[in-house]
Amino acid sequence: MHQAQLIRSQVEGISRPRILVDTNVWRYLIDLDGLETVYRAAKGADGLILACPAVLYEMLRLEDAPLRHRLVKAICRSRWFKMMPEAFEESAELRAEIARLRPSWLLSNPDLPAFNRLFNDWKGPRGVWWRARTDPSRASAILKAVEGDRIPLARTEAIERRGEIGKITTFETVTLNKWTTTFPLKPDGWDGGPVETWRAETAGYYIRALLEETSLAPTEREWLEPWVDLAAIQNDVPSFARLFWYETDASYLPRSWLRCALGTLQATRKTGSGTPVDNQIGSYLVDADLLVTADSVFASIVQRVADEEIVRVATPVLTSVESCVSMLIALLRQEPSALT
Repeated sequence: MHQAQLIRSQVEGISRPRILVDTNVWRYLIDLDGLETVYRAAKGADGLILACPAVLYEMLRLEDAPLRHRLVKAICRSRWFKMMPEAFEESAELRAEIARLRPSWLLSNPDLPAFNRLFNDWKGPRGVWWRARTDPSRASAILKAVEGDRIPLARTEAIERRGEIGKITTFETVTLNKWTTTFPLKPDGWDGGPVETWRAETAGYYIRALLEETSLAPTEREWLEPWVDLAAIQNDVPSFARLFWYETDASYLPRSWLRCALGTLQATRKTGSGTPVDNQIGSYLVDADLLVTADSVFASIVQRVADEEIVRVATPVLTSVESCVSMLIALLRQEPSALT
């Protein structure tokens, strides 16, 4: 399909397309000196460019300080819509499920000052985005101190996962809604039958994040602790696990399902240094209508997820260094016919 026809089909029916821009496309805009052109096009445009923390963090991890500064200042421009961190979004979904399924676990007097401090640090005028823009070097150093070895560990886990999953399935044959898990140690609360893998992995993820001591920054815990009685969950871990194993579904926890789906599909493809970051960026696919990326592997994985029709995600739009500026302008203005 011709590029213009492809984009026309992707924006058709969207009143104001929300455009998630991958890190590699931001780099192209910098290399081409095309940022200002896109920035001007965004003024009064129908489309909206989303700037997500996962991309900001990837920029802040760069060792090349001049490039890092240019990229960070680019993504922090005022016309982009600044997203909240994925831990906030995922925690909000879980809090809603606890309210629906285990309302007694919600605190009767939530610690709103603590929650609001966290929230305002992202949405306030002098929060994370402002600090990154005004002093990228300091923001980079803080991120490095907070993350520790989290990203290297995630890369190692991705490689190990590829070794395991790659032995039993392929990208073409894996069916995400039939991927199941059993528990040889027979934990309390398990009924003995297969459990969908995304459910098992999500339960384990939140048990570790909320109930276990860890040296990593407890981001999910920070967002949930002001609202949720963690002691009550600690006293009934089987019930907490059953919430994930049997009672919720992907429509209530779409980001949790998506994290597992992306991880599974990534494990069937070549694993690179950016694999864990792609998984983080993937959390925002439920907020966007279009994902603009130059990574053909990532685009194919996102398309595969979309084809499953379990969770609605952004449509991937593959771009290149030659076409990224004109493509973003066309998407912002909903003028796909402008591309030839």
